[in-house]
Amino acid sequence: MRIFKDHVEVISEIKRDLFEMGIVNKSYSMQNKIVSWNDDYDTKELLNYSYIMLSDEWIEDIFKFKEFVVAEIWKMKRYAKEHWIENKAVINKLIQEMLTLGLKNEAEWLENNWSMDLEKEYDKAKEMVAFILNTWAKLDFEERTGPVAANPWKAWKLRFYVWSEFTVWDKEEERKFDYSYSERIHWKLETIIKELNAHPTSRQLIIPIFEPQDLQHLGWNRRVPCSIYYQYILRKTWNKWDYKYNNPQLEDWYEYALSIVYNQRSCDTLTHMVVDNFMATKMLRYAHERLEEKDIKLGWLYHNITSLHAYKIDWDKKVF
Repeated sequence: MRIFKDHVEVISEIKRDLFEMGIVNKSYSMQNKIVSWNDDYDTKELLNYSYIMLSDEWIEDIFKFKEFVVAEIWKMKRYAKEHWIENKAVINKLIQEMLTLGLKNEAEWLENNWSMDLEKEYDKAKEMVAFILNTWAKLDFEERTGPVAANPWKAWKLRFYVWSEFTVWDKEEERKFDYSYSERIHWKLETIIKELNAHPTSRQLIIPIFEPQDLQHLGWNRRVPCSIYYQYILRKTWNKWDYKYNNPQLEDWYEYALSIVYNQRSCDTLTHMVVDNFMATKMLRYAHERLEEKDIKLGWLYHNITSLHAYKIDWDKKVF
């Protein structure tokens, strides 16, 4: 297990590890699509990748990493090409979606500050990507942790160039998804926070995302969650040379920290890695803010990924 100081080290080192040590593997499916025939979806992959992130500092800048910016711009351009529209039309659609969601200030900012030119206006393109994704992530997290299970959730339209191809028709003839994180998290999170305050050192504080019914949809016909579960764990942050090292009694609460363990079966590095890291960090912050004992420290992110990978369609764009 690697130990990283913050998001900067996480993204930088994971990129290097995957590029230098990843092994190319043929993929059978991606989300709810068969891709075994398409070499674009060959994966460069690391197995059982685990790390600890010690600080959530700079989380707001996580969407500014060059590799992610380049990959995101390519996704916008690919969407435009596949739908026979101009690149600017993708931005216009984003602006309209923001206005529909009541995000007038955000829509005005995007109208005045957009750029998809990675060669001549990279800095401007980087700020645009970070702005779009921070706007999307804020709304997405609110829907994940809200009191109502939403499917479709609203935030996906702020990243429609990624998610639209994975929507399906439901019986009311509305575009939705095979599952949403809002459906899988909403009521469970409140239950766990209550238990966390009642029994802080419990080992049972788990929010399962992958559920038994997902086993009925293995293969390609429906999306299966990439996330397995989140688990909160509250423990002492003691120095092992301290005389209290082996004392099981609860001492002062300031000796304790709340951490989160996040387990995934699969993670697409250049599309979802920074998002998954961001959301897990936000999940930790959210629960920490809800603690009744205010002296407890904000702890660490433990992230375990069975298949950490990047698709050739992304890595071929010189994003490493």
